[in-house]
Amino acid sequence: MPSGFATFATFTDIAYAIVNVEHSFAGPAEVRLNDRHFPFAKANQILTWRRETGEELLSLFDEIYAGVRPDGAMKPGTAAVTVQQDAASRSTGIGRA
Repeated sequence: MPSGFATFATFTDIAYAIVNVEHSFAGPAEVRLNDRHFPFAKANQILTWRRETGEELLSLFDEIYAGVRPDGAMKPGTAAVTVQQDAASRSTGIGRA
């Protein structure tokens, strides 16, 4: 079952990926198993039905935010480093200089 944050995002224009959706959720959500979107979702609002990998998450974020950043703003190989650095600074609560 999606978290409260995922449920909130579901009914907004916010880009999201809800990963590892429980199969039993398909019926109550009125979607078919393995559907990539809710019927009312936008293209950058994605559902996945299996446990995610790091590679899959990076691919999803590239897909979700493809229209947000200008072309060439980041090289494809730099996304993982950026995500890891940002996550590390948030998790420790210590900003970088």
